[in-house]
Amino acid sequence: RPAIARLAQRAENNFVGMKCGIMDMFASLEGRENHALKLDCRSLEVEYYPVNLPDHAFVLCNSGVKHRLVDSEYNTRRQECETGVSRLQEVYPGVEKLRDADLEMLFGEKGRLPEIVFDRCRFVVEENERVHSACNALQYNNLAAFGELLYQSHEGLRQLYGVTVPETDFLVDTTRLDEAVLGARQMGGGFGGCTLNLVRRDAIEAFQEKLAEAYREKYAIEPHFYPVEVTNGTQIIEQS
Repeated sequence: RPAIARLAQRAENNFVGMKCGIMDMFASLEGRENHALKLDCRSLEVEYYPVNLPDHAFVLCNSGVKHRLVDSEYNTRRQECETGVSRLQEVYPGVEKLRDADLEMLFGEKGRLPEIVFDRCRFVVEENERVHSACNALQYNNLAAFGELLYQSHEGLRQLYGVTVPETDFLVDTTRLDEAVLGARQMGGGFGGCTLNLVRRDAIEAFQEKLAEAYREKYAIEPHFYPVEVTNGTQIIEQS
C-alpha cells in the first residue's frame, strides 16, 4: 500500500504537474474506521488516534467555489517554503524540511527572510504543532480543544498561508455564531472547495439550514452538505 501511494504521488507530481505531498493517497489506502491517521511523510510511519463521536459528527460544506490546484498558487506555496528551508539551512544545516525547524529558529532568522516566505514557513511550523496537539486532544476525547484547533488552523490558512477565499472564510466565520459547532476549517489544497465542521449531532439539520440561508444571502450560492464517517481505506470488494 505505501508503494501504491508513492506511485500515485509520482503521477500527480510528474504527469499532472501538481507538486503535492502523499497525504491524500496514503489516507485513502490506510484509513482505519473511527480513527484519525497521523502520517510521518518522511518515513511513512503511521499512528492512529481514536475518533469517538457519539454526540458529534463531521459535516462537509461545499462552498461551490471550484479550485483547480494546478492553475492555482499551490506550487507557488511549495516554492516559498523551499526558499525558507534553503535560508534556514545556512544557519541550521540539519534542517532538511520545515518539519525540522521550530518557531525559535524561524523567528531568529525573520530579518533574513522575505515577509511572505516567513509567513508561509510560520504556518507550516505552527500547523505541525497543531497536528500533535490535535492527536493529544483526540487521545483524551477532548473535542472542545480539537474544535478550537480547527479554527486556529483556518486562521493560519487565511492569515499566513493565504489559500482561503472569501466564501470559505465566511462559512467558517459564520459557524462561530452557532453554539452547536465546536470547530471548522477549510479543507484540501485551498482556493475554494469544502469546509469541515464538527457539529453536535442533534443540531445538524438546524446548522445546515442556518448556514445555507446566510450563505445564499451573502453570495447567492446554494451550498451542499455531506455527512462524514471515518472509515477504512480502499479495499477489494469481492462479489459472490
